[in-house]
Amino acid sequence: MITKKSTKEEVYNSAWFIRKGYKIMPFDNLAYKQLFQLIKEKDGILFHCGSGKDRTGLFAALLLKLFDCDEKTIYADYLYSNKSVEKDLMPRLVQSDFTDEIKEMLLYVCSVHEELLKSSFDEILKRYSSFDEYFEKEYAIDKEVKENLIKKYCHEK
Repeated sequence: MITKKSTKEEVYNSAWFIRKGYKIMPFDNLAYKQLFQLIKEKDGILFHCGSGKDRTGLFAALLLKLFDCDEKTIYADYLYSNKSVEKDLMPRLVQSDFTDEIKEMLLYVCSVHEELLKSSFDEILKRYSSFDEYFEKEYAIDKEVKENLIKKYCHEK
């Protein structure tokens, strides 16, 4: 938790923690397992979190990946989280009495970045030969289940 008493190092460590988190978040993630199970069982779900950017953003990106969305769409959807940062957090941050250096680091920590999502995707492909293998091993979504989910949730063009 960052407060006005936080040091530059504490803020920097928060950024490091988030970067590291993106490399481990896609694996053995109980919340994701539960969400993917619900997607298989239900006709729709609503998912969200406190800030709606890291765990939620990555899950949404994985879901789009499962549904074979193109990379441009996945990254654009993921980066859209920054709109709420610009609208809600930015004005408060600018008016705060943090130093400019701390403000800049906080803005980074509170935003999403293409390299964070890329680091998750890269880590998945380091551990698995494909995203299909990843979804099958991590979430029991094989080719048949995937096809059924796409039929269930996606509209044809």
